Amino acid sequence: MKKIIKIVLIGSLGLVSCKKAELKKPVDVNFAFEMIATEGQDPLKIQSGEINLLNFDVSGDRIEGDDISFMRTFPNNLTTDVNGSGEIKELDYNLPQGEYSEVLLDFSTISNQAHHSLELEGKYIDGPLNVDVRLEVDSEVDFNVIGQDFEGLGTINLDKNLPKKVDVQLNVAHWFSEITALMWTSADLTTENNVDVIVINSTNNQSIYNSVLSNIPEDNKAIFKN
Repeated sequence: MKKIIKIVLIGSLGLVSCKKAELKKPVDVNFAFEMIATEGQDPLKIQSGEINLLNFDVSGDRIEGDDISFMRTFPNNLTTDVNGSGEIKELDYNLPQGEYSEVLLDFSTISNQAHHSLELEGKYIDGPLNVDVRLEVDSEVDFNVIGQDFEGLGTINLDKNLPKKVDVQLNVAHWFSEITALMWTSADLTTENNVDVIVINSTNNQSIYNSVLSNIPEDNKAIFKN
């Protein structure tokens, strides 16, 4: 009888060890940025942009296995476009496989001599008014974005055999959602190379800038897909 109990215990411990080992196996996960820009009849057309990252941290709660926390800082900053152009090798992660009840992305932007913290370019077209628009953010912006499964599931499943692509979607449409037509038509213009531009930054068109800046951390998404 004692032998049987011992064998059962050894078998159980073996199964537990195997399960723990499985939960440590890595999944290739890559993050890339894209914009949810204004569309259709909206007179504002944002066409391109870039973000200058100071850090990009990933944390998660697993239903089984230890929770995760990966912190990554870029001493020289990491500048990338937000045009959905593809993978960013500096944002390749090996995350432990398993079923996650939550994955959270924390990242911050910063400006330096070469790049703004955030920059967007586009046009405002409304009747006779056709003018270039440029947003320049130099203050640090902190983002907290909760991951979502592509199929709308309540959990995110990471499988070592299925690399994951994550689209970090910046909701540019929401950023500008409180800017009225009057604010656009009365905006100050800056002439650059004989072209009029609505420059939006901390010293130009401040009312537009402050409204956009307050909305930037809100309503952004991170979609996990195969």
